[in-house]
Amino acid sequence: QLINTVDHGKAYLAGPTDQQFYVLHLYGSPYEMGYAHGQLLKDVVIQFVDQVWEYITDEMPYSNVFPGLDNATLQEALAITADATAPWTPDRFYDEMQGLADATGISFDEILRIHMLPSLTQGHCSMFGAWGNATLESQHGDLIQLRALDWDTEGPFKDFPMVSVYHPVDGHPFANIAFTGFVGSITGVSSSRCSISEIGVSYPDETFGSESRFDLLDSLVLSQVYQVQDAQYQKLVFHILTRHLVQNLDLVLHSHLY
Repeated sequence: QLINTVDHGKAYLAGPTDQQFYVLHLYGSPYEMGYAHGQLLKDVVIQFVDQVWEYITDEMPYSNVFPGLDNATLQEALAITADATAPWTPDRFYDEMQGLADATGISFDEILRIHMLPSLTQGHCSMFGAWGNATLESQHGDLIQLRALDWDTEGPFKDFPMVSVYHPVDGHPFANIAFTGFVGSITGVSSSRCSISEIGVSYPDETFGSESRFDLLDSLVLSQVYQVQDAQYQKLVFHILTRHLVQNLDLVLHSHLY
């Protein structure tokens, strides 16, 4: 159901009545797509950001005793995470977040720090992939992919599901499966049959590095692979990027290129 249209985007409601979610189609430059996101769902984005801040502040250990201290500590931790990820974050993410900020009136810094939560909290998600002989009878060998967001179900995230379908000026379309007001990539699939899932590894063995992953690093891999048209070149770019970022990524499964 189409519910809103602006210069660089359209908003739809999808799903059954008791499980509806937003689907956005966004067009143009990163800033234009971020601005359209904010225009289309301004009130919902503001509600999401407010509820996230309330939730994570309440989860801090001394929130009922020293609320000011906990909030200051959280803000500082998120700011440090933003600085740590900055060298690997392309400008297009900042441009998209700036567009979202300008359209909603939420400060850029607040939106940026919301996007640092997955990196700071190190959520432990689940992923599954099956292809080839495993799906030969049911799906003719095609890939079946699943990713579960293993976060606290008492939090607000489950109440703001959204699929953003990007139509960038410099690449082919791709869908980002996340939340309203969130531009980081944790699950996605492109029109060129490339998909990705992001998780944290709880019990790494000696083959893993000492660095933990940061959320926007996964988005960097995702977005750069998405921008390449030919499947063989996708594999090459994927290899180059993951080699470059290997010390900051927990796990990369090449089977996601199919």
